[in-house]
Amino acid sequence: MSITIKRDTGLMGTASKVQIKINGEKVASVINNEQVDIEHPEVKARLKVTQFGVKSNEITVNEGDIIKITTTSFNRISMILMSIVIIVTNFIPNLTYKLITFTFVSILLVIGLLSIEGFHIQVMTQNSN
Repeated sequence: MSITIKRDTGLMGTASKVQIKINGEKVASVINNEQVDIEHPEVKARLKVTQFGVKSNEITVNEGDIIKITTTSFNRISMILMSIVIIVTNFIPNLTYKLITFTFVSILLVIGLLSIEGFHIQVMTQNSN
């Protein structure tokens, strides 16, 4: 089986690669705005991607499929929230409260990213054979 995977995740996670897993095993990785072709011996397989524990949905892929990786709304919103937290904590005068607030919100966002899908993968086109 041969499939093509395209990553279009915008600014989210551009500093590192997304790991591509077929049937639970890492087979490749892809950077943003890159396309990678993957050969796999099975005719049909389960595909999932991850990056630092942030996961995607899992789909079934077939010969000739073209897959697109995008970010979810939660992933985009969490990055905006983190930026707001950084700005807001600058206005807290007490260093202890600033650190507690920043740490608490950061932990909540990390837990959210690790438990809710941060990437979405979908089949863009399928082979008609």
